[in-house]
Amino acid sequence: MLWKRRILALLVFSVLAFLGMFSINTTKVEAYYYDNDAKKVAPTGLDLNVLSSDDLFVNGPYSGSFKPKIVDDNNGTPSMLQLTDNDTQNAVTSVWSNNALNYIDVTQKQNLSFWVYFGDSYTHADGMAFVLQNDDRGENAIAMNGSNISGGETLGVWGSELSSSNAGLSTMTSTAIQKSWALEFDEQRNGYKDLDGRAKSPRGNAFDTYFGDVNGTGGRSINDQHTGWNYPDDPNAYNQIKSGTYQLLHNGIENLDLSGLVKPASSWHHVMIDYTPPAVKGGDAVLKYSFNTKDVTGRKKNTAGSNVPGQELVYQTVSDLHTERFKLNDSNKLRFGFTASTGYSERYDNIAYTINPGTTWIVFESIPAVVQAEISAYAIDETTKSRIDNNASNTPNIVEEDDKGLSITSKVHPNDDLTFKYLLQYQDGQQSLKDANATINLPSNVTFGSTDDSNVIGKVIYTSVDGSKTTEEPISKSDIDENNVLHHKLLPLNNDGGSDLTYAKIELYATANIIPSDVSTLSVPVSHVNYTAANFIADDETDKFTIVEPSDTLTIATDQSKFDSKVDESVNFAGTMSFESKKDINNNDMDIYYTVNGKKYRTGIDTGSPNGQYSIPITTSEANGFKVGDNKVVVQVVDTKYKTSSGGIETIASNKLEYTVNVTDVSLIITPDEQTRTVTDNGKQTISGTIKLSDNSELGTFDNKRTGYGLTDGNKTIQTWEEVIDGNENFEFEYTNDEHTEIRYKLLINPIGMHSGKTKGLTVGENSLDFTFGIGSKDSNPVKFYEGDVIYKINVPDIDITLDNSGNEDVTALSGQDFFLPAKLNYKDNPNYQYDLSSMDRVVTLDVVKRTIRLESKSNWLSGETELIGKTNLFDFSGFDYKKDNFEASYYVTDPYLRESNTVHYNVERIKNYTKLTTADSYQFEAHNAAPDIKELVGRKGDWGISVYSYNSPWVLTASSSNMVRSTEDGGEAIVLDGDVVFVDPKDESNIKNMNIGSDGDPAVIDEQTASSTTTKNVSGAWSDENGVLLDLNGALVGGSYSGTINWNLTNSI
Repeated sequence: MLWKRRILALLVFSVLAFLGMFSINTTKVEAYYYDNDAKKVAPTGLDLNVLSSDDLFVNGPYSGSFKPKIVDDNNGTPSMLQLTDNDTQNAVTSVWSNNALNYIDVTQKQNLSFWVYFGDSYTHADGMAFVLQNDDRGENAIAMNGSNISGGETLGVWGSELSSSNAGLSTMTSTAIQKSWALEFDEQRNGYKDLDGRAKSPRGNAFDTYFGDVNGTGGRSINDQHTGWNYPDDPNAYNQIKSGTYQLLHNGIENLDLSGLVKPASSWHHVMIDYTPPAVKGGDAVLKYSFNTKDVTGRKKNTAGSNVPGQELVYQTVSDLHTERFKLNDSNKLRFGFTASTGYSERYDNIAYTINPGTTWIVFESIPAVVQAEISAYAIDETTKSRIDNNASNTPNIVEEDDKGLSITSKVHPNDDLTFKYLLQYQDGQQSLKDANATINLPSNVTFGSTDDSNVIGKVIYTSVDGSKTTEEPISKSDIDENNVLHHKLLPLNNDGGSDLTYAKIELYATANIIPSDVSTLSVPVSHVNYTAANFIADDETDKFTIVEPSDTLTIATDQSKFDSKVDESVNFAGTMSFESKKDINNNDMDIYYTVNGKKYRTGIDTGSPNGQYSIPITTSEANGFKVGDNKVVVQVVDTKYKTSSGGIETIASNKLEYTVNVTDVSLIITPDEQTRTVTDNGKQTISGTIKLSDNSELGTFDNKRTGYGLTDGNKTIQTWEEVIDGNENFEFEYTNDEHTEIRYKLLINPIGMHSGKTKGLTVGENSLDFTFGIGSKDSNPVKFYEGDVIYKINVPDIDITLDNSGNEDVTALSGQDFFLPAKLNYKDNPNYQYDLSSMDRVVTLDVVKRTIRLESKSNWLSGETELIGKTNLFDFSGFDYKKDNFEASYYVTDPYLRESNTVHYNVERIKNYTKLTTADSYQFEAHNAAPDIKELVGRKGDWGISVYSYNSPWVLTASSSNMVRSTEDGGEAIVLDGDVVFVDPKDESNIKNMNIGSDGDPAVIDEQTASSTTTKNVSGAWSDENGVLLDLNGALVGGSYSGTINWNLTNSI
């Protein structure tokens, strides 16, 4: 290329001189370009960030002053990996994938797409190599020349002849990158081009010399710029020319132009690496690579080749890539990357040449470790059931299963229905394919649009990896810009789980245009699609095709195009078929297709009707696409075996014949009561209403399977369907009249807490209950069932339950007895809210042992505040340490809607013995007349109610009395009674104890219990009128009412 440039420069100079001398007119020609010009037209690439251990690529070894880097494209995106520059001579660089994030998985299908740029019109590097390697040096792998990095003809990857003056093959291959495969893009031939010069090729500059046997048989010259591949560490990759001098054996060699071109757009070369794994790991894989298959606009090249310099089309297949050479052992990760070298001064036949180094850029479109995906594009002629393809040997990457068996065509007829399909299949990767924009150039001479909606031209269909999930999006004419380009943003695709979407199919519906009278055919160009996301870029296009007139015209007609029908009745769509040429109709050749409201069906051939006639009986059911109201049925007949005048077979479609069917139906009318409500109590909620048929026909039986409800609770959880007819005690119904034309229904819905598993029922929040009825009509024969539903909205308010145990935090409990944890319960700020204690629970915790206890066993509806006694039995708490004397207790309350109160806390002390004295509130002695000499003791009046309760304890009851003092209420003087309160021992009435004692006296022993027992003793109940506590009066008295105080003292004697 250097020599060409010098000659070109001389020619240009001569022409300029000639023009100057003769002053003749000139024609302007396109100038050459520099790096900046190429950068302006650079294709869009992925954001590579920087070269570091945290990113996709890392720097490998390099020599010279230039170090590879990531540079911004013209849009400011760091997408351009620069391997060399146009200033640094004799440089060697390398960049490798970061195996933690970026690699080729040798067990999976992998596609790597990138662009390469090799310099401007005046410069170029030695070349570049794409390398797959598992060298033990990892990211430090590079070809070596002794202790130096080897460049020049090795491109930093092949073995070096310069490693010794008489290097053998083993020595030479040991200097190459080990366990590797390389595809070189060589910009500078090293060695002589002809056979005569081969022997003169110097050591270190002979890799590209003329190859063939010693006589030149089977030989071939290698141009200055070329591609080829081999295994750098394989001795069989090299051929010895003379001692210490070798040529490289180029597999798949292609001579082409890489740099030094005229147009900057031609300087960008697209490379596609397509790897198919071996059937067994370690076996031979298939690696296909292509070069220049599309231009910088993303448009495909003519597969027959390209006449544009620098854009020569290359397809190569390595059918036996020996993966065992990589020696991956248990790993599936294969490192990939690039090496490059720049030129230096060379000498041929004692003539020195200086090579100007050039820039090398790489721009990535897809990296399989990030996103592995495949795309495809093709069109279907729906009318003739064929796939449009003008190169049958070049099958699209993806063809849908239903389309694989279709015949291939490159011609369609006017008015044929067409479907353009653009497929994107996500297969693997560390990232989801998201925010992908599909840009489609719509072709001319076809009209896009749907027969059902003039604004809708297609849809996107998404499918999950297991096929269980499908999502659709419509595509409308508003998605098309003024340049007839469609833009649509796709949903994210990934394969993290079975329900994730992995497949996106864009379908665009079109009709082939009518051919104008002044031409015989119409040409439909390719439809180009581009997918661009932050982590994936790809292009494809449909094949071009031709619209031609059919050999004959097939017409269908009918006498009746309008029908009235009830649901599920049969309608016969009949008509006639005829050719314009009067050719006989053979019904066996006629495929009949029809659509119902846009949904396509195929009825096959009609052999029951006479030739030239058709009859299509269709039941107007929902399953067949019919709805109540007007329906459109479109019929078309296709002759798949029409014999042309030349003896060929052609597919000819008829016109489309439209029928209208008005379908009527009886409907189920549901009238709900209180369809929306807010709950005001904790009980079951009643929903009710009436049902009847719109024609007031007699109602039959319910359909058990279709009558029930689905509940979406306040947590937005969709609960399981509940049938209500068989064995559901919460559902009731009755006829409202003797004709049985209307039913009143009632259904009770439980709060979720009333369900045994607490998984079904109403919850706090807005509950949506969809009640579905299926019921038969006795007026139809056979009985026909009708279905309808009604939605009830039941709002359960989120209100607070409050507990207050203030002043009751410390609790004393008898050992072995129930104890009580009192608190006040209330629904905060809702004094009228009704609640039933028999449906509410205490969740009690004793230390760490928890148990749920129903508040009451019998229904007890309340509102406002109520007192809870909190009766608790220790022995209900399995696992609790019953020997503990002190422990903590707490509880909160839950209601049927699983609302929880605050928690109240208690300190509980258990005592082992206990006594308690009970007396009447007040007690009296009998009235007595005043007298100077009183002989009898005055008795008690009424029951004094003195009793002692003891728990596991003996006790002693003593008492003492104060003086009795006359009341002054009647105006009299306060006088101390002349007498004493005494105790007469029931066991010995002679033993009388004066209870009026001073500070030094002992109180009277009233009663006692010596055993440690649990009992209640009625002390005063054992006294007679002659014993117990009595009043002893001494003498003359002053009349009046006297009162005093008896001090009782109960002593636990343990």
